[in-house]
Amino acid sequence: MERAEQALGDADVKGARSLAEAAVSHADRSPSGTDRSAARRMLALALLEGDDAEEAERVAREASRIARTARSFRDRALAEIVLADVSRARGEYIGGLTHASRALALAKKTNDTKTEVFVLSEYALLLGRLGDHERAREAFDRLLRTPLDELSPLLAFRVFCNLSGVHRAAGRFSEAFEVLDRAEAAAARATGPGGDARKETGRAARLTLRHARIRILLDVGALDEADELLAETTYDDDAPAWRAAEHLALEAELSLERSDDAKRAIALAEQGLALKGLLRPV
Repeated sequence: MERAEQALGDADVKGARSLAEAAVSHADRSPSGTDRSAARRMLALALLEGDDAEEAERVAREASRIARTARSFRDRALAEIVLADVSRARGEYIGGLTHASRALALAKKTNDTKTEVFVLSEYALLLGRLGDHERAREAFDRLLRTPLDELSPLLAFRVFCNLSGVHRAAGRFSEAFEVLDRAEAAAARATGPGGDARKETGRAARLTLRHARIRILLDVGALDEADELLAETTYDDDAPAWRAAEHLALEAELSLERSDDAKRAIALAEQGLALKGLLRPV
């Protein structure tokens, strides 16, 4: 499980899926329902990262059923969050919010701060995607009153990235940048001490951070800075289609903003749309 999570952090989607499948096989030899649920939850995340939303949903529902049988509020809550992620990836934000609301109710029964913080972060992000920025900010204000330093670095990274997205959607760009700095520090902690923070972050975390910064720079019209950061940003040839499409979309937007070069922008967009396995929002 730990190796699968680390592989996802390093953008090794195939490796993560293989490790998660091994975790499921191993967990199924155990009487522990929580182990079997957690392993499937990890597999669902790897499947979703690899653009297979349909299979990810099936496996996540299986994880939820096993957690219900095991009477684990925590595992049910986390499985519901994966289902919320699947809905969000498809652009079905109302459905995602339904799963996240269910997860939030379950998380409150766990008396587990980490689970509650994580679920509340996902819930707030979906509120932001639906345009309900004030309720999203209220949820994140509740989050920031909790001791986030007690969270695992990878969990803190996701919480801060979600918060930055909500700030950006509401036009609070300075706050969005500040929270991304905290996300970068969390990612650096996840990969060990020493050296430059950006070099320490996993490939997936680094790409997530850079794309997030570029979006904000484009929003505020800092085109030279956005261009420089985009030129420094690369992704592997075997990266998931949504990663490549996201990068091409940013290139297209920057091209249009800088020079009104509509033909190049359209060519980049068409190159992204030709990628297989893209879900609706991408």
